[in-house]
Amino acid sequence: MQQHEKLFGKSEVEYITPFLKLWMAFNSWYKKQIEVKQDRQAINHYKVTGEIKEAFLAMLNSRAAKNANFQQAVAGFVDISIGDQHHVNDINWNTQSDYLHRSPSQKEINESSLEFIADQNKTYYISPEYKDDFFSDLLENIYQVRCSLVHGDFDIENQHFIDLVRCTYSLLYPVMESAMTSQKSNLWYCKHSQGTDAHAQLDENGKMKVLTGSKIRAQAVKSYGDCEARQTLLDEYGRLEGTVYTLKSHITFESYSAASKFCMGRPSNGWNDWKDENGKTIDEVLREK
Repeated sequence: MQQHEKLFGKSEVEYITPFLKLWMAFNSWYKKQIEVKQDRQAINHYKVTGEIKEAFLAMLNSRAAKNANFQQAVAGFVDISIGDQHHVNDINWNTQSDYLHRSPSQKEINESSLEFIADQNKTYYISPEYKDDFFSDLLENIYQVRCSLVHGDFDIENQHFIDLVRCTYSLLYPVMESAMTSQKSNLWYCKHSQGTDAHAQLDENGKMKVLTGSKIRAQAVKSYGDCEARQTLLDEYGRLEGTVYTLKSHITFESYSAASKFCMGRPSNGWNDWKDENGKTIDEVLREK
């Protein structure tokens, strides 16, 4: 074999190493978001709710040019998963095709009741109410790819599996990027000398979600008000560590001030006590807009 043939043979892009690095990033990230320590638990959680699911569905519903590569990855995954059933090491990689339709007319379903989801030489449609199921199937496939790679339980010559690694990497990467970017751009911080070091997200309804890992002052001042209700939340959602509670899961409050009051253990004006990474208060940021 000549030199250029050897080099050409080695030039094909492989996705196994990038996938494993991406999974390590996901593993590190989710442990700061939810109170679980095992990948299976995290996957089960995100199948139902959370930033990963929200990012995926938002990108699936978008036809923006910036999501073109994501849409192609969806199409590739669909093409692989709803064709002939494939078994790799006794794992059935076939997606539930009863809610994915190659052609509406073949299923005698009105096209207006379906939504286009992917096009890569073929067109597929899905009933809107089954998008959650589609996401759940896809996330499970990503997890099974992870399991096969981590445990070395795969055949490097199996092209179907290699295609799955490529497709699942191409799906997880933009979803992770979107989830992390969205979270970082919408983070607010509340700190106090008595140990409070909380971070939260503001939703579209003006509610404040205090995030897992936040440090909450254990002892409230007398003027706080309903200390008993606060303690109930701390006992349920927090873990006592010295003079602070560390939240084990998110808590959502109806207003900025209710959230900062809870975190600081004293009366608070959330418009001023929550600040972005640049030190600007919510009041300052919203006034600028």
